[in-house]
Amino acid sequence: MTKKQAKNTDQTKLIKPSMLSAACIVPPKSVWDQIQRIRSEHDKSYNRWMPHINLLYPFVPPNCFEDAVKTLESDLTFKQLRPFNVIMQNIQYKDDAKYLNVFPQEVEQTSTTIIKVQSTLQKCFPHCSHTGGSIFSPHLTLGQFEKEEISFHSRSIQEEWIPIEFLVTEIHFLSRKSTSDPFQITKVIKLPS
Repeated sequence: MTKKQAKNTDQTKLIKPSMLSAACIVPPKSVWDQIQRIRSEHDKSYNRWMPHINLLYPFVPPNCFEDAVKTLESDLTFKQLRPFNVIMQNIQYKDDAKYLNVFPQEVEQTSTTIIKVQSTLQKCFPHCSHTGGSIFSPHLTLGQFEKEEISFHSRSIQEEWIPIEFLVTEIHFLSRKSTSDPFQITKVIKLPS
């Protein structure tokens, strides 16, 4: 890495995070049907977000994505990451919450790669946050419900849910023009293999 590249990546770490961007895992479109059928009825963010697992949101502004890619790809921990399989089979919600989620579990139960991916991003972009300081819990949101109804909907959706399995091979940088616009995949960063 040249001195100029190092300076640019260091500057990326100091830029104020933007609500117009996110770093995510986006499942392949081949597994979207079931997710989108539920989200279209129950998720208020259906039109703004594609199915996704947030890693960092807000993230660096979209005009800094090139430098962010360089920062990430030069990180020694990132260079050690490998593609990994996840299965989404458990519909859950946290007590006292209105969000119904499906949680990705790694097929290789001894692995915590998704946590390593997020912590690597957090280390590279410490000014960005995944949840404002709470412990990272990877999930894909299916919808929002009134607290008194969420238990019923959780059981109902779980009964019909067909587990989804896919290989995570890349990280996606998403962007949008304004907070009312839908997110689009702007950059795709392959996990080392």
